[in-house]
Amino acid sequence: MNQNADLIMNTNQWPILLDHFKLNPYGFAEKSQKKIGYTTEQFISFYKEILDYIIDVNLSGVYFQESFAGLILRKLLTPWSIGFVDLQSPTGTGFNVTLYNYDGKVYPSDESRMLAETGDDTFCLGNVIDHGYEELFFSKPMQLIATASTNESLPSCSDCSYAPFCGSEPVRRHQTQGDVIGHRPSDTYCNKNKAIIAHIIDLWINGDEKVKNVLSSWITN
Repeated sequence: MNQNADLIMNTNQWPILLDHFKLNPYGFAEKSQKKIGYTTEQFISFYKEILDYIIDVNLSGVYFQESFAGLILRKLLTPWSIGFVDLQSPTGTGFNVTLYNYDGKVYPSDESRMLAETGDDTFCLGNVIDHGYEELFFSKPMQLIATASTNESLPSCSDCSYAPFCGSEPVRRHQTQGDVIGHRPSDTYCNKNKAIIAHIIDLWINGDEKVKNVLSSWITN
């Protein structure tokens, strides 16, 4: 076990928190929401607490990156693409990634595949057995995603100061709001991202030199 992993295992806190660990409303996770779910406000509060802890770990001499913060910092401070599907405009769903299921059906993301497993096949692009490339990638579901995947053309996103660091989530909005465009003021994904991005920017602007050095190290690895 390396030093970082040993540090993690020997603490009563959770020093690693990636955005993926938040309970997402896809597949069977939705059924577990009432038992193990939590609010967006609880997630944001815990994220800030754990981010402070991870920064302290780095200040103690152990390099340990919080991946989501690292992605935001790269978008904020560098001209480089991060290749992270959820923070792209247009979305990476279907454009940067696709997958096919055991039955040959093609989906633009794993989230859309999970929706299909619970009976919602809205985003199925077709089947690798029956359809060619153009049929799959110019299908109605792909066109639906394309219309709702560019921040610059979406309500509220188009004039949001955080839009350059964020990304649309048409599959998630379809699941949570019944519409691929969605309503930003009541969108938990939007509220979570804005709060976290604002916090990271605040740390960069108002943090002391040692904190900035830690944040910089997450860009350069």
